[in-house]
Amino acid sequence: IVVDYSGVTGETFSYNFEDGSKNGIVGWGNSSTQEIVTENNSKVLKLYNPSKVNSWEAQVAFDRIFVPGNYTLTYRIKGDATGTIDQGFQYSYDPIETNTQFKNASDYPQTNVTTDWQEKTIQFSVTRACNRFLLNIGQFVGNIYIDNLTLEKN
Repeated sequence: IVVDYSGVTGETFSYNFEDGSKNGIVGWGNSSTQEIVTENNSKVLKLYNPSKVNSWEAQVAFDRIFVPGNYTLTYRIKGDATGTIDQGFQYSYDPIETNTQFKNASDYPQTNVTTDWQEKTIQFSVTRACNRFLLNIGQFVGNIYIDNLTLEKN
C-alpha cells in the first residue's frame, strides 16, 4: 500500500505558556507530573520526575499529525539538577500494519539539562507519518523547566 501525503503539510506548533494552559500536553509514567508555573515572571512548563527509570517510562506527549520530513525543535530548558532527556516522534497505532503500537518514527537524540537556562535546537528526520512527539524524562530526577518550545517542519 502506498500512502499519498500530497496536500498534508504536517503541523507546526509553538508554546510560550503565557496563557497558563498546557494546550493538550499530556504525560504519564513513574508518578511524573506536568504543570504551568511562573519562573522569573514568565509562565513555563514544569515537568517533575521523582526517580530515575528508563527514559521512556516517564513521558510528555504532544499529540498531532506529523508527515514524513525534516523538523526543527527549539526550546529553552533548565533543571533543578543536571541530567539528560531525549525526544522524538512516535506513532501510537497503524491501521494498515498489525502489532504496531508505539513505534518510533525518528531517532531520539539526547539533550543535556543544566541548572542554567539554555537554548536548544535539535534536528529530526521523520521517516513516516506519525501522531505523537515525545519528551522522555525518565532519566532525569527532579524538576525540568521548558519555555518557548517550537517544532516546525523544514
